[in-house]
Amino acid sequence: MKLKLLTLAYLISSFTMQNIYASESESDLNKRIRIHDILLKIYLAKHQIKLAIQEYQILLKLSPDNPALEYAFANYLYKNNNIKESIIHYRKACESAPDNADYQARLGSILLYVQDYDGAVSAYTNACRIGGARFQPQLNSAMQYQAQKRAAATAEANAKKAKE
Repeated sequence: MKLKLLTLAYLISSFTMQNIYASESESDLNKRIRIHDILLKIYLAKHQIKLAIQEYQILLKLSPDNPALEYAFANYLYKNNNIKESIIHYRKACESAPDNADYQARLGSILLYVQDYDGAVSAYTNACRIGGARFQPQLNSAMQYQAQKRAAATAEANAKKAKE
């Protein structure tokens, strides 16, 4: 408990009111982004999930073309067992930063987890195209799962035809 309070105190002290209201020339939008970013950090430190999610959503409205924020939100949702919503935000991060191999690979791993093998193969293929061979083992695994799923579907269809 003491560590949490110290962490919170540190976060608050490191972002003084001077930092929040930086300079007169800073735009209102940038000020609002800074304020909500500070609130997000506080809520994350205090493990207040609902409030952190609300701050992420506000920040994404204020800065809709921010793939790093989209990716961080997706990770946060995934870690808090909101898998379906995290996939949406991983996809948005990939769309906003189509040349980021790590984003593509992370999307692939989540899609593999939910057994969307076609989607995982696509994401890993993109990751390999962008980032080279370092994602090849994951792509190979996803392709094996994809082939097994197709083989099972074919066997099931053949068994159904045989019964008729």
